[in-house]
Amino acid sequence: MALIFLTYIFYAGGVVAIIYLILALLSLMNHARLQKGLPDKYEPSVDMTATSGPSAAEAFWGRTKILLQNEQFDAAFADCKRTLEINPNHAEAKSCWTILKIYFSDLKKL
Repeated sequence: MALIFLTYIFYAGGVVAIIYLILALLSLMNHARLQKGLPDKYEPSVDMTATSGPSAAEAFWGRTKILLQNEQFDAAFADCKRTLEINPNHAEAKSCWTILKIYFSDLKKL
């Protein structure tokens, strides 16, 4: 009796596993079909450069803040400079630039 019960349990488990596998394969095929519609490479519009606009400046600024938290000041200095090249009116980057310039000038004095 117990052997028959275990057989049913294993059979039901196998059926569930096969159904799950079929659903996963169908989902994978659907994902592959959606990927075919995407362009191979992002091409910016003709009137905009690849790094123009507020989103690029904010991305560099976000990376600057993370680098400052990790005490990687050289990289933060470069990213802060890049932020100001993209958006010269970025207030947070301006204040950070001033602080980093003071920090690096103090290091040169040592």
